[in-house]
Amino acid sequence: MRTRAGLLGAVMTVLLCLAGFGPAHADQATCDATAVARVETPAKVTRPASVQSTDTLLAAVPASADLMLFGDSLMARWSSLLPKFFPNASVFDFAVSGDRIANLLWRLDNANLTALKPRAMVLLIGTNDLGARAPGCAVAAGVDKVVGKLRTAWPDTPIFVLAITPRGGDFKAFDADRHVVNASIATLGQRFPKVYPVAMDDDIFTCGMYGKPPIDNTLPATPPGTRYSCETYVGDNLHYSFKGYIKVRGALQGASLMALGTNVFR
Repeated sequence: MRTRAGLLGAVMTVLLCLAGFGPAHADQATCDATAVARVETPAKVTRPASVQSTDTLLAAVPASADLMLFGDSLMARWSSLLPKFFPNASVFDFAVSGDRIANLLWRLDNANLTALKPRAMVLLIGTNDLGARAPGCAVAAGVDKVVGKLRTAWPDTPIFVLAITPRGGDFKAFDADRHVVNASIATLGQRFPKVYPVAMDDDIFTCGMYGKPPIDNTLPATPPGTRYSCETYVGDNLHYSFKGYIKVRGALQGASLMALGTNVFR
């Protein structure tokens, strides 16, 4: 007889496939070793603004936190809005704009976070690695390494891993590799206990723009720099607007209710 946890896992698998995750279709074992090493070898950021943000975070670890966020600018830009989104929780946003996976791994190696006992964690990382032309299989391996490091440090804390959302003028930049990463994220729960993938439907999250044809800026009738527009993004079609973060929070709350039977994101 299936346990309640087993039934929840089966339901989540079906829903994730419907949401666009599908089965993993990238074999990390056959991925170029040099590309994987480049993604997952810890390295401190070099961009001055990111260095300053990193040093500030490392010096300002709180005594406690109900929720912890890990990632790049997509999580870091949420920081000022967190009291509105999670009024009943103390949140430590351990994200830095511009971060790649290697940078997050470096910060985890160099931060003293052992005193924190959060009720849940959220991870969103990898879009900057894709932007740097890392292959999807290498980015997927890097996400696995981050999850493994978090799982080792906090063996009992639920970890919710967000899929990488569309980006670019027509929301299709680096799309093939992005799908490879997201397919791997969908199977994280098979490799790590208490890890839950979280997806937003690409077309819904982009206000229906994802389903439109790619923009061809070579056509005379299409001015260079033409972009689709969606209220969940700011003008760069990468970072989220206030409404975008509302959708992210809703996805996290739904995933928490399904996986844990309670909403830890409140």
